[in-house]
Amino acid sequence: MSAPYDAVVIGAGVNGLAAASYLAMAGKRVVVLDRREAPGGLSETAHALYALDPSVVRELKLARRGLRFAVRDMPLVGLRNDGKHLLLSRDAYASARSVAVHSQNDAKAWTGFRRDWFTLARAMRALWWHAGRKDADLAIHDARVTHFARMGASAWLDSWFESDAVKATLGFDANALSPLAAGSAMLLVWRAAQEMCGLQGAVAFPRGGLGAAIDAFASTARIAGVETHTGSAVSNILLGRDGAVRGVVLLSGDVVEAPLVLSSLSRRRSLSFASVRATLDFGEAAALAHAHAGVQTARVTLELDREPQIVGSAVPARGRFIVAERLESLAHAHAAAQTGRLPQELTLEVILPAAADPTLASPGCHLVSVLITPLPAQIDGGWRGAKALLAAKVVAALSRHMPGLSAHLVGVDVLTPDDVRESYDADDAFGGAVDARRLLADWRSRVRTPVPGLILCGAAVDPVGAVSGRGGRVAACFAFERETQR
Repeated sequence: MSAPYDAVVIGAGVNGLAAASYLAMAGKRVVVLDRREAPGGLSETAHALYALDPSVVRELKLARRGLRFAVRDMPLVGLRNDGKHLLLSRDAYASARSVAVHSQNDAKAWTGFRRDWFTLARAMRALWWHAGRKDADLAIHDARVTHFARMGASAWLDSWFESDAVKATLGFDANALSPLAAGSAMLLVWRAAQEMCGLQGAVAFPRGGLGAAIDAFASTARIAGVETHTGSAVSNILLGRDGAVRGVVLLSGDVVEAPLVLSSLSRRRSLSFASVRATLDFGEAAALAHAHAGVQTARVTLELDREPQIVGSAVPARGRFIVAERLESLAHAHAAAQTGRLPQELTLEVILPAAADPTLASPGCHLVSVLITPLPAQIDGGWRGAKALLAAKVVAALSRHMPGLSAHLVGVDVLTPDDVRESYDADDAFGGAVDARRLLADWRSRVRTPVPGLILCGAAVDPVGAVSGRGGRVAACFAFERETQR
């Protein structure tokens, strides 16, 4: 690598590649460094997209780089132990009919709830989507926003619905917090504020899987002139005598010079480089020492020798399936996770990749992709020893809805919280602990660090960690703003 560069980006995930692309398109000389052997980062741990920033898709011309979707709007399916599955789709009236199986009162409430939910979510976009929008401050001080920031998802959903099926299925999307916790209602609003394929609150599956979406970002960066070097781990950040960034030091000992470093790592990891840690004041150092990642997530991929069959009422195989019987299931799982225990009743999100995109199925091989959350950061005996138990509990939970699953199981792959930390140099797949303060924070506070020239651009920049690219866009905006002010 020749020097100097205008900017170094640490991490070749979606956010890092987006930040690098914006800077390069503005004429900057940018290099992206990643310790892994291929781009992707934490984006690889997802199995569908729900928060990809529409501005990023448009401005980086990702469709021209091959981003296509096999499913633009996956219906939400609550799998129920009694076989009366709940189906929530874009069609509000069809959804109300499905809700009516569980509660006539809830069916009557459904259209009003969805209208109010989505309206508030659109209003919040000024704060969550757009760096520097003048009406963002108005959103923060809106009385309804303050109310939601103090409310748990459980209390909000209880005010609208009576059936466990509806509340548990909706509540799963606020699962970065316990449904009893303040701010978890706002998590549901944040989720509904997202847009995929021009549809609010949609979940989409890329054609070719998540790898194809990552390839589109990598292609955009390459065409913009970004240099990307994988297998290049950053061991420290180089600071000048004035305390400002001068570049990075690689694990190999090589130095890459640049006056600007954008880090896709979490805030805690970005400030934990030895040179940076030595500059922190007492308050920042104490906050860093006591920082916690919040609840964790794991991914289990099951390989079957036949197509999985879901019993009970008919549901589309291209759906997003939630396994959670009650809101209390989510609350109990959070309580267990906080005390380092594996929840007795796992709460799951399940996707059948080959049903969404048949090109992903090889002859005689069918996949079931499962995200499990919440889980503890550390578990008795360590996650290595708990892998088999976690996989067994997932198979047992799914076998209620897919009888004979274990008889057709030919392979299991488990990605635990420890694997996420070790393989991706990440605190967790959520991008850090989520709370009401982070949800309502000014975007600059999530981007800025105490070190001049060090900017955060990863999942920690979003109010909730997600595969969005928005962190990269916002970080680039901050870098341009900083340059203008100098």
